Amino acid sequence: MDRRKFFKWLITTLATATSGYGGYHYAFNIEPYNVGIEHIQIPIKHLPSGLDGFKIVQISDIHLYPAINIAHVHHVFNMANKLKPDVILLTGDYVTDIGQAIFELVPALDSLNARYGVFAIHGNHDLWAGRKVSVTGFWETNVSLLVNENVVFDVNSTQLAIAGVDDTWAGNPSLDMALDNISPNTTTILMAHEPDFADVTANDGRVHLQLSGHSHGGHYTKLTICGFIQVEVWVWFYLRFVLTALPKLVKSRWFVITILKTL
Repeated sequence: MDRRKFFKWLITTLATATSGYGGYHYAFNIEPYNVGIEHIQIPIKHLPSGLDGFKIVQISDIHLYPAINIAHVHHVFNMANKLKPDVILLTGDYVTDIGQAIFELVPALDSLNARYGVFAIHGNHDLWAGRKVSVTGFWETNVSLLVNENVVFDVNSTQLAIAGVDDTWAGNPSLDMALDNISPNTTTILMAHEPDFADVTANDGRVHLQLSGHSHGGHYTKLTICGFIQVEVWVWFYLRFVLTALPKLVKSRWFVITILKTL
């Protein structure tokens, strides 16, 4: 290789390496820590007046370590509490590959406060890192972990169901078990870690709103009457919602979803 080709190769290699490092540095060290707040209204056809304006804060894919540290988790959870939500929904992937990290999250999870409670499901990383250790960690908190289960409670004399399915990739999800004993007239919110579970939800017809996480970065896909919309909010530590586009969902009364996102 002559000198001219060598220097051309060297400049190209350095430029590529610098660009790659810059992207890595931004994704891991800057964007996850630059947090803002956005409020989104979601229309639900025939939503009872007692649920109009019901406020949901969703938190998903914390992935404690390597990108996110526990101090930042406490900071964002404090932001969530200041929003005074009616419920807080946690849609999985609390750890990346260190199962024992769930125990470091226990004080932070216990700090979450919502009028009607805090509810959670597992993500694929939680189960890959160890279902038993994850379940044990949640036992030490006041958070209700839903594994193909639901809770039903009254909001202004109106019933609301919060259901959660097991993870699609690493678990054994059952929509029938998750929705067991829910009255057909009860407004139902389903948590499912992977958003593509909306294919099941949309064909079933019993769920009014599905909330998911998993797909870091965000995208639009399957934008049809039986599909879903996924909106980007942030990388690594982010809050996102998935709106299942069922025939039930037309302009009417509203759920309010509050999203903390990177600026």
